[in-house]
Amino acid sequence: MTYSLLPRATGFSAESVVKPAYELNIPVLCYPAAEDTEGFEGLATVDRQNVIIEAVKWSEDGKGFVVRLYEAEKTGCQVRLSFGGSVKQVVETNLLEEEIGKVKLSKGAVNLYLRPFEVKTVYCKV
Repeated sequence: MTYSLLPRATGFSAESVVKPAYELNIPVLCYPAAEDTEGFEGLATVDRQNVIIEAVKWSEDGKGFVVRLYEAEKTGCQVRLSFGGSVKQVVETNLLEEEIGKVKLSKGAVNLYLRPFEVKTVYCKV
């Protein structure tokens, strides 16, 4: 069992509470990388502190990967989801990976709107 106190001078935010909780409870996994990964910043990143990438997994059909993210601060926001690898098409899906609609991919990134506490799933075809 791990017990932790997190004193802070600020109010609740994803950056001050949610991210430290993930860091405490989910250990980092490291794998050797290929030699040609210079400049690679990650498979998927977001530009908002209140949006958490909850999961990245291979799609059920094996033709791409799925990114599941959510808004953690009860504030709707526009977020830019950027991809480190080559993604050909991005499709918004439900939790069962059934297509809801296509998302415009531009320069290796997509723009999404997340309502407060909304979970969004996108299927990235490679």
